[in-house]
Amino acid sequence: MPAQARATALTAEAHTHGELGRHKDALPLNEEALATRRRVLPEDHPAIAVSMGNLAVTYGHLGRHTEALALKEEALAFNRRVLPEGDPAVATSIASLSDTYGDLGRHDEALALAVEALVFRKRVLPKDHPDLLHSMSILASSYSHLGRHEGALALQEEVLGTRKRVLAEDHPDIATSMGDLALTYGELGRHKEALCLQEAVLEFRKRVLPEDHPDIAESMNNLASSFGQLKRHDEAMALQEEALAFYRRVLPEDHPHKAAAMNNLAVTYTQQFARHKDAVELLEGGLEIQRRSLPAGHPDITNTETSLETVRERANRPPSKREAMMQRVRQRRQEKEQKQAEAEAAKAKAEAEMQAAGKAWDMEATLAALGEGGTAGGTTSAAAGTASQPTDGPGTSGGDAGTSGGDAGKKAKKKKKKKKK
Repeated sequence: MPAQARATALTAEAHTHGELGRHKDALPLNEEALATRRRVLPEDHPAIAVSMGNLAVTYGHLGRHTEALALKEEALAFNRRVLPEGDPAVATSIASLSDTYGDLGRHDEALALAVEALVFRKRVLPKDHPDLLHSMSILASSYSHLGRHEGALALQEEVLGTRKRVLAEDHPDIATSMGDLALTYGELGRHKEALCLQEAVLEFRKRVLPEDHPDIAESMNNLASSFGQLKRHDEAMALQEEALAFYRRVLPEDHPHKAAAMNNLAVTYTQQFARHKDAVELLEGGLEIQRRSLPAGHPDITNTETSLETVRERANRPPSKREAMMQRVRQRRQEKEQKQAEAEAAKAKAEAEMQAAGKAWDMEATLAALGEGGTAGGTTSAAAGTASQPTDGPGTSGGDAGTSGGDAGKKAKKKKKKKKK
């Protein structure tokens, strides 16, 4: 296969892995595609920038935002140098770079680029084009991070309505828009509406995505947040624990999403269940991940450091009356759950024993029935054989017929003797 054709095939395969959330599998394919194109194509060929962008997006999904940033900045400079001024690929690079600025906490820069990309795309793309909708979503995200939630709401409602109209009903982008809108509802205090949407998003993603897709865990975390806002803390904690276990299973060791899930669960532990030592352990682990994967000074690192300091103080002081009460409630709940589990186990064991005893009784009854049938059958056959040796009469009926025939013969002989006399 020619080198350029192989690079195209690698790109297509990597894209498929990415759509399925298998970004670790996409990574070496995108790396090889970029290396191949740089080797065999002219140095200003647009396909090189495409491969740079694809690899950068994969870096981002794997939490390697600093590497993603460098490649995206290079790709944007490349496209601005070699492409015509109105080429949509330039807007794609601008929007993608805005995304990464947001991931790195540089929200003012992200906003400026998001506005530039949207204006660009409105000028060169049809009204309902997917890339235009994507730019609107990126701008809404920047608004949200900067506290401009009403502006985000208007954009997100428009994007969701358009995507529902122009995309297939099970398209993952619809779930993304629903999730974004739900988060904004939460920020605006509309928690019941947020909860309904988050439940729908989780059900949607479980239905249309592979079972190990990271977006499912993201939806679990978001739904847990809505539960927490509505004081349904037990449900929130259970979902957060499930989401963290999910992320630990499918994400790289140092992925920032894993740290975020650890921090969310830590907040629930310490604020709602007075489990300060458990919270400290989670926050320390999350902070280690963030320090390895995010640039120094990132807002997430600062927030985790502050939370950890606060929770350590709580863990080292005597519990307050409220905390002591929470601990007693938790202990009683655990004891109750343990008793329920033991009762259910005992019930299951008893049912299994009854079922086994029933099967044994059925087996004994069956064997007894078979034994009786076998003896009766044997006797019948013997009687038939004895009584009906001269005839071919079948079974008991034949035997009875043979016997009747024998009695009739004896009576006939007696009559002949009487006549002779």
